[in-house]
Amino acid sequence: MSGIGPVEPSDSTSPHHPSATRTPAPTPDTMGTDRPRLTDRWSSVTGRRRALLKLAGALVAAGVILTLLRTSPAPDPHGEPPPVADTGPPWPAALTSIQYEGVAAPAQHSARTAFFTFLVTVSGRYDSAVTVSRIDQAFPGLDTRSDPVGPFTVKPGTTRRVTLQATVHDCATLPGPVDLPYLDTTLRNARAVQEHSFLFTGPYARDLSGFLAGIC
Repeated sequence: MSGIGPVEPSDSTSPHHPSATRTPAPTPDTMGTDRPRLTDRWSSVTGRRRALLKLAGALVAAGVILTLLRTSPAPDPHGEPPPVADTGPPWPAALTSIQYEGVAAPAQHSARTAFFTFLVTVSGRYDSAVTVSRIDQAFPGLDTRSDPVGPFTVKPGTTRRVTLQATVHDCATLPGPVDLPYLDTTLRNARAVQEHSFLFTGPYARDLSGFLAGIC
């Protein structure tokens, strides 16, 4: 073989051999140019979902706290304990009513005394009798006495007639015209002992005022 020039390899591994398979040059890796992947979208959705769940949980907790605050009883500014469920009878004054019946007898002007009758009734709604320890007309200058004398007991669902004797002993300390006379009482039942005043209008106010005016 003659000639001048480089000697070429004869095996098929040469890149210049016709039968050699050429490997394409690697494409440079560029950020931001790849196609979106399903995992990318799922990660984004999952993050937003977690944020929404956290927000919803916070709103529910706030709603529960507000509901508890609204339904809780307000604290007593005086520091008294909250009321306790009561299963006993009501207070005696809530079970007792007093009705004026009228003048028991003509006024004894010479003795400066008059007699008035009242009907004391205890409700039969509860099995609780009421004891009347005191009943009087608490006016200065006027002495009163009840018949029967207290204490006496009125059973539930019954009525007791009581006569009040009123005697004037000092006209100077008596009030003027009596518009709202009242009887002071001391009542007792299984629940408590209670001081209570019963107000009257109409016939008793007129009868008492007429008696006092006739004496004084």
